[in-house]
Amino acid sequence: MFRRSARPGLAGSALLVGSLVAAGVAAAGPSLADPPHPEPEYAITVDPAGAGVPISDTMYGVFFEDINYAADGGLYAELVRNRSFEFLPVDNQSFTGLTGWTPGAEAGGAGTATTVDDSGRLNDRNRTYLRLDLANSDGGRFGVTNSGYNSGIAVEAGQRYRNAGQCSGLQAGGEGPRWEGRQARAVP
Repeated sequence: MFRRSARPGLAGSALLVGSLVAAGVAAAGPSLADPPHPEPEYAITVDPAGAGVPISDTMYGVFFEDINYAADGGLYAELVRNRSFEFLPVDNQSFTGLTGWTPGAEAGGAGTATTVDDSGRLNDRNRTYLRLDLANSDGGRFGVTNSGYNSGIAVEAGQRYRNAGQCSGLQAGGEGPRWEGRQARAVP
């Protein structure tokens, strides 16, 4: 007859070690019964009659925080959003070169709008440009519109606005680019 040993088997050893490790971790960490540490107290003392620190007469400045396009289309005359097609995901994950621009077609027009950064650019400072590939041989129009900032491009009746652009690669005899208002009227 064989006699069994009182030694625990492998499963019993693992269970025992696991229990001891868990008990050691629980004993080392804070328990729910420990009282919370009191919050530190802070105080700010203001002396309205005090002079404060001296400030030089030659020191001046303005703080301006550009929130919600407060400067764009507002303080400076930038009305076209992403005018150089240079909005990038590095600035905002939702940005692309066509942010602010929407391709569109009318009267059977067709084409594609993409942004390009290659040797065909205007100059080294304006690296990215818009490329329109027209696919409408039977007429129609294809182009892009700009959304402006927040609620569109704000213009006022009777005011003069200057708009400039550069265009290359036109086919001979083809219609050149047109600047149009919302009502699709050519703007001289």
